[in-house]
Amino acid sequence: MGWRIALLDLVNGHVVSFPIGGAGQREEFKIKAFGDLRSFDWASDGKGFFTSAVTTSGSALLHVDLQGNAHKLWEAQGSTRVWAAPSPDSRLVVISAIVLGGNMWTLEHF
Repeated sequence: MGWRIALLDLVNGHVVSFPIGGAGQREEFKIKAFGDLRSFDWASDGKGFFTSAVTTSGSALLHVDLQGNAHKLWEAQGSTRVWAAPSPDSRLVVISAIVLGGNMWTLEHF
């Protein structure tokens, strides 16, 4: 596995990945079936990455392979953003989400 850097167009789901140091080829693809993305974290094995997409009810955590195939792993209802941080050995992943919520109170005669 080599070192790569990727540029992600969050709105259109277009990804450009290229090697650091010149070893390897530039790869370019579009994430299929999802847009309006919010994050990017490489998977530990380098064969894909995690991202999140805005849905009608919150945010979906996706794993995307290097051909642009996206697989929904989890959807956080009411979330504005969700992301994953994989462990170096690829065995574990930490998933985090920002969920906005609140309560409304009415006070009378105070």
